[in-house]
Amino acid sequence: MQILVAISICFVVTRAGAAPPTTPETTTSHGPPDPSNAASMARYIIHNSDWASIATISTLSRTNHYPFVNLKSLSDGPPSNGTGVPYLYMTQLDLTGKDVQKNNRVTIMVTLAQSDYCKQQSYDPQDPRCARTILTGRLLKGNVGFSRKTWCTLINDGEQCFGMHLPN
Repeated sequence: MQILVAISICFVVTRAGAAPPTTPETTTSHGPPDPSNAASMARYIIHNSDWASIATISTLSRTNHYPFVNLKSLSDGPPSNGTGVPYLYMTQLDLTGKDVQKNNRVTIMVTLAQSDYCKQQSYDPQDPRCARTILTGRLLKGNVGFSRKTWCTLINDGEQCFGMHLPN
């Protein structure tokens, strides 16, 4: 009999040489920033999204070497102090986690359509005014020792955490 232990790890998508912003424009009471400022808009969308689509190259036998997409909970830090840098919490036993172990090149996407903003503006999710952020890079294992309570606070979901089974 084998016992499998789920090990949860925090990941961050980075560009080589990229540093986190020091003064991100991640919160505003007036909605998204001016779309002509792409960096501010990207940080705003990351900060105001609870999840991301993440694309990897599949390592499953039936879909090996084909693109694979999954959803992951997302945080850029505490709700009042986000950085715009996306952090994803996942296990290496998850399909995406297995893919990333073999090839850490990924694309993640978040969109204003995940909030009520586009619906309130009567924008279709594919409308260019319903902005999206697409990041392509390498998913790196973070040296962040998040506890379950810390992660639940970061994703602003109290103790529920979308029903995820995380280590204490």
